Amino acid sequence: KDITVMLHFPPLFADGVGTAFTEILKAYPVRSVVYGHLHGAGIKIAFEGEREGIDYHLVSCDALAFCPKLIFEE
Repeated sequence: KDITVMLHFPPLFADGVGTAFTEILKAYPVRSVVYGHLHGAGIKIAFEGEREGIDYHLVSCDALAFCPKLIFEE
């Protein structure tokens, strides 16, 4: 099955450059990564989108104007 990973901190850098953590994510069938932590000006530099087959989603409350975000549908 595909895996959705939920984290507090961003697992990669703003420019989409990976970290040691993204290498771990690639080793498993991870479909989506949902993360928060970034607020205010940090929202503008967050990486969102697809990288190496994994979709990354910033879901801090102020980044979403306090509205839920649909991550995927079955």
